[in-house]
Amino acid sequence: MNAFTFTSDDAIDFAFEDDCSRDMGDLEHLVFGGGESSDMSSCLDSDVAKHRGCAFESDLFAGAFDGGMSALDAPPMSLGDVMPHPTKLAHKNTTPIEFQPTPYAPKLTDQAGFVSRDRVFCTGVDVARVAQILRAQCVAHDCTVDDNGKQLQFNATHFSRAFLSLDFEVRVWNVTDASLCRSLLPQCPAQSAYVIEFQKLSGDAFRWQEFYTQLAGSLVGAADCFFQPTSFRPPAPQLDFDMLSDDEEDVAPLDTQPCMDNMVRMMQGSHESQHAAITALVQCCVTKESCDQLVASGFLEVAQTILNQVALFKDDVPAAQVPLLRCILLIISTVVNSSEACRATVTQHASMCQCVSELHFRSPSMFTRELTPLAQLVEGSC
Repeated sequence: MNAFTFTSDDAIDFAFEDDCSRDMGDLEHLVFGGGESSDMSSCLDSDVAKHRGCAFESDLFAGAFDGGMSALDAPPMSLGDVMPHPTKLAHKNTTPIEFQPTPYAPKLTDQAGFVSRDRVFCTGVDVARVAQILRAQCVAHDCTVDDNGKQLQFNATHFSRAFLSLDFEVRVWNVTDASLCRSLLPQCPAQSAYVIEFQKLSGDAFRWQEFYTQLAGSLVGAADCFFQPTSFRPPAPQLDFDMLSDDEEDVAPLDTQPCMDNMVRMMQGSHESQHAAITALVQCCVTKESCDQLVASGFLEVAQTILNQVALFKDDVPAAQVPLLRCILLIISTVVNSSEACRATVTQHASMCQCVSELHFRSPSMFTRELTPLAQLVEGSC
């Protein structure tokens, strides 16, 4: 910009029309009194600048001038003081909106390769409601659902004394076009829109079939949209203890101490030997006498050795070790609840309690509902 425009308010129209301007030399001559006269009264007393003189004499200018002078003595301003602050926009709806994508069930085709025989069919309803019911029923059966962000494909884990450790996968397929999956589902029901596939990943096959029967039955009972083919057969009823002979009351109790000793020795062998021994101990250690005999056989010391070996893996515990660890923790919890003497024995075993506490801290998902009281007990005793 090479020129500085200096015009009066009265001559504003004239300035725009004739482009009257003065350069910087003329401005210095006017303000600082350059040239022949140094008196500025002629400029300030003129009619052209009279209104500017009123502004100089007003209280508004005096206050602004004093504020500017006082700012010279103020501390230096920080970078945050001089940066512009964002202006908040006023919106009528200030509630944040969470984006939830609509679940999508892939179409089942013959290229899928394999579909488990453990499946439940579903009619044409909202697929989001199907996913919600599936997860709710899995949680109702004491399953830990893997939250991978996929609503129609997830893994679940169940652990209990009756079924031990079961890992399975749940998938929802779209079968509205049955012609795409004639090889996989040759007898797909006509009214089915989705098929829910349950695939066992690990665990005992016989226990899985019993657990799946209960889970599938709860799904069919939870909503009318779920159904099973007519060829589905429920498992055979279990043997009732009332059907046994009463002559067993006269039989003397068996001495299971040698059996407990053998089981504890098997726990010191290979992984297969450990798994077989622990599975048997989970089923037989349900009374005070059996728990006392197990503690007398040195079970707590061997269990601590296995827990110490697992501690070497830190946060990366092998998946094959998880069922074994859960069974060991379940046996320890059973021993604690069998009697006050056994509870005192476990709580006084400081090193083993420390191992259990560290395992709970590193892998809290390993402790299911039946194992939560044990975690609380060892944390209180450490």
